Amino acid sequence: MYLSYMISLFAMVFTVLLSTVSGRAIPMHAKRATTPSNYNAGFSNIMQVVPQAQALSVSAYMPTFDPSVCSSVCDNDSKCNSFNIYVTNSPSVGVYCAYFSKSISATEATSQTTASGQLVHQSYGYVKKVQILYSSSSSITYSSMTNKPLTTATVTQGQGQTSQAGLTTSQSANYSPTTSSFVSSTVSTAVFASATATGCSVPNSMFADWCGSEFEANIEAALADKLSNIKTKNFIIPLYLYPAFWTTPGTWDWVISAIKANSNTIFTIIINPSDGPGVDSAGAAPDDYATGIAALRAAGKNVKILGYVDTNLGARAKSDVLGDIKVYASWTSSKIDGIFFDRQATASSKVSLYTTYAKAVKAASWYSSNPTIGSNPSGVCDQKYLSLFDFIVIYNDSADNLDAAIFGNYESFLAAIPEAQLSKLAWFVSEATTATARTAVLNLQAGLEAGRFYISDKTADQASMAQIDTAVFNAALKQVGTPTFS
Repeated sequence: MYLSYMISLFAMVFTVLLSTVSGRAIPMHAKRATTPSNYNAGFSNIMQVVPQAQALSVSAYMPTFDPSVCSSVCDNDSKCNSFNIYVTNSPSVGVYCAYFSKSISATEATSQTTASGQLVHQSYGYVKKVQILYSSSSSITYSSMTNKPLTTATVTQGQGQTSQAGLTTSQSANYSPTTSSFVSSTVSTAVFASATATGCSVPNSMFADWCGSEFEANIEAALADKLSNIKTKNFIIPLYLYPAFWTTPGTWDWVISAIKANSNTIFTIIINPSDGPGVDSAGAAPDDYATGIAALRAAGKNVKILGYVDTNLGARAKSDVLGDIKVYASWTSSKIDGIFFDRQATASSKVSLYTTYAKAVKAASWYSSNPTIGSNPSGVCDQKYLSLFDFIVIYNDSADNLDAAIFGNYESFLAAIPEAQLSKLAWFVSEATTATARTAVLNLQAGLEAGRFYISDKTADQASMAQIDTAVFNAALKQVGTPTFS
């Protein structure tokens, strides 16, 4: 008994001495830390911190251990997605907060000392719950876990910055944009069965950069919502092949077969007789094109046919562009549905010119009273162009370059686009394989609510002049027509 008593007494004295190092008392109440509202606990009561070289900033000494003080600072910084609050005990005692742009977890807390050489006594990490950047329904659900396989965890819509939620098993919440608060909720694990990748909860992800980005939130939201946001299901084919129906198979047969077999997908077919309608085609389509247009119409009602018009980045003579529109519109026996403007200018100074072109198309007579107008800047353009056209080809490059584009020069452009206009963006992805054909469509559907695609195994230069590989074509068509994570 005496020995036990002395051991207990020694432990009490040691604790008192330890808690008064350098004249400051260590906040012994840290173990009772309360997780701030709108945050998840990333880790608790460990003796390591996340390396501070990765931090946005580190606070000055704080007199008390209070995570809510740190969360207030993080909430007021749009770049801040998590914070690490910790206590030091040597050579001096203090409480500090380090703020990070990324989600943090215990696996990243590897340093036993701070950047200034302080020994860490207690350390806690907290991660912001997510607010979905692109969302259209207050019932959209989001699911995420940090460095763990995906299980039950949801957060619903709100406008603003996003971060990886870092939810733990069975935690869930609904974000209310009205009250800016999270309310407890639950969700079935069944819809998450296919998402089991450790460290990133984006299923079938094609690109590493989707993880931890605002697009990850949208992909996961679509997963929980079964991609029901995808209203547009449109496969665009620049069919610049000459319509040879006397060969076996005919050069357009593969397109006609696809139209017949995929009635749930709209096919937008761009024809290009001669870098435009051709100089001798006023009043009627060239004979073989008339045959081809008739064959496309007979294949199904799920087809729109557009005539190719080059604008040379706005440098082509206005009279020539308007002349091409007039010729296409004159094909009274082989009416098409509208115009596709290639090599669209990107600067705001040319918007008025393209407004003239769009008005000319709408004023003419077409197959239907509501013509379809598309354009191809093949990159970022002034946002005002989106109001002129039904779709704009925002990307025309290889599958391998898509990741770098979205998380490079496209990122600020995409973030600024109103949600209602996201579906106007068309994605021409070349050099795809059977696997990347499907995953490119999936990621773009879920991350950006994309609905208009052209996917080819050929290079961008060859894609409009060659039949798509059958396996690649079918993989892409299946995902476009029936958006799914399965």
